Amino acid sequence: MQTSTTTKENTQIPYPTQNKPLLLATKSCPACRVTTQWLDKQGISYEKVYADENTAVAEKYHVRSVPVMVTLTPDGQEKSLMGFYEIRDYYS
Repeated sequence: MQTSTTTKENTQIPYPTQNKPLLLATKSCPACRVTTQWLDKQGISYEKVYADENTAVAEKYHVRSVPVMVTLTPDGQEKSLMGFYEIRDYYS
């Protein structure tokens, strides 16, 4: 499983793909830590973006709280999953 992190130093806005959704999180968020641990345990690949360090990404996806997983539906539409339980239920 590959994960990567995008921070404010990276000015390019990442987009989710079918194989790698975006996880928007913050370093101080306990639910974000639980979410990343669960995703890693399940072997789910994702790209982590710190929303508080990359405000352009947070604005693009209208993030008001974290964690948020942005994934693509089979027809290519972006879908936002809000919070650990919604993320877990989607991937379970």
